[in-house]
Amino acid sequence: MAITKQQKSQTTTPLRQESRQDVQILEGRIDSYKGGQLEIQNQGEHYYYRGEIKDVSIDKARNEINVKFLWLAKATSFDVVPSQEWIKDSQLDYTANLEIYGVSDIGQGRTAIYSSIVDELAVFFPKGGSRMERPFTD
Repeated sequence: MAITKQQKSQTTTPLRQESRQDVQILEGRIDSYKGGQLEIQNQGEHYYYRGEIKDVSIDKARNEINVKFLWLAKATSFDVVPSQEWIKDSQLDYTANLEIYGVSDIGQGRTAIYSSIVDELAVFFPKGGSRMERPFTD
């Protein structure tokens, strides 16, 4: 399963007010996430990923946040609680359209984005913050 979420409109629409504010929150922190980690989960589709951020940027024209990973791991199961067993995932790009994601400051330099439309939660951890060591070998 690809984790890239590229829900794009066929027409150009003005940004909703909340979306502009969300972009401002992310822009103010974006550099702190390079070298940090991103955790992505969806309980409905039963996936849970975590990876080290190589690069992160905001495409204002498309209203998207784009992440490139140094490495990405996927939990082998997601029943009630995500497993502690991880496998390497080859998908090293992640995109979220901020038109359908809300942005929240959750403290300690972390930012969460959540979409009720795709039922996905992603948490950005700053460099030096909470981290999972690479759980697999090449």
